[in-house]
Amino acid sequence: MRERWSLLTDTSSFGYRILEAASFIFFLPALLVPYTHWFECNKKVNFMNKFKIFEMDYRKVTGEPLLLDLSGVMRKVKTSLLLIVSVFTTLIFLSGRGFKGWQGIPFAYSVSLCAITTGAWCAMARTLEILSEIIMSQLKQNVRELGYNCGEKVREFKMLWLRLAELTQEFGNSLGYSYICHIVVYFVQQVLAVYGFLAEMDKGFTTTRFGFIVSIIMFTYAIFIICSCAHRTTQKVGYEFQRNLQQLGNMFTCGFNEARYE
Repeated sequence: MRERWSLLTDTSSFGYRILEAASFIFFLPALLVPYTHWFECNKKVNFMNKFKIFEMDYRKVTGEPLLLDLSGVMRKVKTSLLLIVSVFTTLIFLSGRGFKGWQGIPFAYSVSLCAITTGAWCAMARTLEILSEIIMSQLKQNVRELGYNCGEKVREFKMLWLRLAELTQEFGNSLGYSYICHIVVYFVQQVLAVYGFLAEMDKGFTTTRFGFIVSIIMFTYAIFIICSCAHRTTQKVGYEFQRNLQQLGNMFTCGFNEARYE
């Protein structure tokens, strides 16, 4: 650590100083995550308990166990994890800043922690989206089978949807501190990468500059994917579900009017 700090303060290159500062900041999530998760332990437990209650309610309403296929999501998370860890760890050694072999272990751990945390957020958000799709699919199937006698079933599915909406809100609340910490670190790293890239423009294409380009892309994508998953899940559970319910209601209204006309 003392050696890295001396490189940060003694080097004459502004781009190298930014690179060293970014390396220090990248370890912040590894130090802060235990504290943020500790503060949110109760919220996480409540979320898991409510998810279990949701599973039981789903079985009561549909008569079937809740089956989720997340194999595709997990494959994407694993692939992204291997790619990001490999790229960042390789770049830090190619920068030629005197990193030793053992120093790659904590760096790879910090990169893995950020990638896994982001992947877990995306996987859980996708889970909530799939739940919304399953509930709507089951509701449509029951409506087709029961026809105009589906009022009681619709009320049951409405309560199930309200529980899903509550579960979605609880999901965001249970991980607020953790992901605020990560997004702040990602944003700072993004700004440093842009600043370092601009500072190294007069030196042509170098390994350090290439590292800054990769960092800009990676951290921008990380911020985007976290926000995009949250927005998409909210839309799926909220607006799109309500729109599908409205379409079902319109279908029944039209059918009733046609039957009365005949």
